[in-house]
Amino acid sequence: MPGQPNATFATPQPQDPEKRKLIQQQLVLLLHAHKCQQREKLEPQNRGHCVLPYCNVMKGVLEHMVKCTSGRQCQFAHCASSRQIITHWKNCNKEDCPVCNPVKKYTNLQSVSAAQRQKQAINDILNNLLDGYNPNYKTNQRIPLFFYSNIGMPLPELPTYFRNWHISINIDLRSYLIGKLVNAKEIFPIFPPFLNDQHKDSISYAQKAEKDIYEKAFDKETYFYLVAEKIYKIQKEGRNNRNFSNNNNYL
Repeated sequence: MPGQPNATFATPQPQDPEKRKLIQQQLVLLLHAHKCQQREKLEPQNRGHCVLPYCNVMKGVLEHMVKCTSGRQCQFAHCASSRQIITHWKNCNKEDCPVCNPVKKYTNLQSVSAAQRQKQAINDILNNLLDGYNPNYKTNQRIPLFFYSNIGMPLPELPTYFRNWHISINIDLRSYLIGKLVNAKEIFPIFPPFLNDQHKDSISYAQKAEKDIYEKAFDKETYFYLVAEKIYKIQKEGRNNRNFSNNNNYL
């Protein structure tokens, strides 16, 4: 690791600016690794996809710390120093702490910026969600965005239970939005005569996702928003997977 921060730090607030910087770097890595662990629990398909240098190292440290009983005497790399840094981070209430305050400002700014970017991206998708939809077309006549033929999408699944607002969303529109979800999952257009198992899985996934949203939403506006949010998450996951694959190609 850069500078190899370790248990030689006698205090989490050293006067030496270089040592303080190393502690802050280690703290940022630990916070990221913890967040990455939580994300992997929610999205196990993305396990190991993080490309941040030393993320896996710090995740290993965190996993070790859960069962470590040696405290400051532990010889496992970065365990003792990480335990000391985390303990200080959790208990520090000083607004002018030279170690914690810059990190708190950085993490808060990152969280706000990420949330704002995500909200804007979802709203952009939402604003364009029905572009290309023609309510005068019948399902078996329309060409879904990802189909270059006259073969339509499979019909949406009926919900387990109905809500009053469901009558405002016809099967034709639901089918169209399933096509949008498939579009988000597939990099290239699907040609119906050449559907493979992956394409069929994408269609089944989109059908199930749309049905879950259709049942979950309390009104039409929420339904559209949740579809847009799902499209965003699918696209983000696809980008992460491609970035992970590209980075591995350079290793």
